[in-house]
Amino acid sequence: MNEKEMVLEAQNVYGEYTISPTNTVKAVRDVSISISKGEVVGIAGESGCGKSTLVKILYGYLEPPLTAKGNVLIRINNTPPVNILSLNEVYKREKIWWRYMSYIPQNSMNVLNPFMRIGDHFAELLKKHIGLNKEDSYRVAREYVESLGLRKEILKAFPHQLSGGMRQRIVLLLALMLKPSIILADEPTTAVDVVLQKALLMFLLDKQREYGSSLVIVTHDLGVHAMASQRLVVMYAGKVVEEAPTEIIFEDPKHPYSMALIESIPRIGDESPKKGLLGSPPDLRNPPHGCEFHDRCPFAMDICKREPPPKITYEHNHVVRCWLYTKR
Repeated sequence: MNEKEMVLEAQNVYGEYTISPTNTVKAVRDVSISISKGEVVGIAGESGCGKSTLVKILYGYLEPPLTAKGNVLIRINNTPPVNILSLNEVYKREKIWWRYMSYIPQNSMNVLNPFMRIGDHFAELLKKHIGLNKEDSYRVAREYVESLGLRKEILKAFPHQLSGGMRQRIVLLLALMLKPSIILADEPTTAVDVVLQKALLMFLLDKQREYGSSLVIVTHDLGVHAMASQRLVVMYAGKVVEEAPTEIIFEDPKHPYSMALIESIPRIGDESPKKGLLGSPPDLRNPPHGCEFHDRCPFAMDICKREPPPKITYEHNHVVRCWLYTKR
């Protein structure tokens, strides 16, 4: 990728949860991805595959028991890239988070402070990052929510007085208010109905295009990826097993795991029975040797059990890790 277009790049990133000296979950293992300016990238995979952990690492949000190593390079206003994992917490909070990079966490409707009115959430954000006093913060917040078709009265409400869908929308508004260059959204439409899901997703995409931001969407819902993402990263057992433009993976998936995910999508008029994957994802406290998918793969060979597959590059920036496509 042209370095001038890169706004975020993970290089050989590892992430672990250390539960005890003898109990470590290797949640993210040797992941390298790049995000360019204005791009929408989706990260897909089963629960427990490392998607959410990877996004936390990309954001530089490392709280015990999570630790990370590798490089996560971000470019701020055309300056030389810096490794967010090497920055201290104070600098990230004051200079990067919210203003340059926003993070919409999983179950975000529950992250609002229940003892603060909605308007106070906006005021706190504006005071800390823009330096506005409380009166000016409330004025800016009123103008902001009204410009998006919401009633200003919601600023006086406490979180519990709003529906789950409205709380989800408020978190999106807070994350987008300072027009960040990078938006990291972890399951941004979870726990809302299909109609609201589409509305929230379209709102997020509209703002992403308006601001020219880069957007990373994490979800197991392939329908969301089909609608929103331009490039899809498929993860399994903490690793990236396939990466390509979204339409290519939907039309011609290469990795057997990606094939199974695409096969599971219901299609109008298709009444054929759907088959689930046999077995369960591996225990990442003790990952298996070779290809982590070999015990669930219908195409597994002896080498799959012994050695991890190499990265194979196809045309159209299509990358897959699978022994099926190597010359041995």
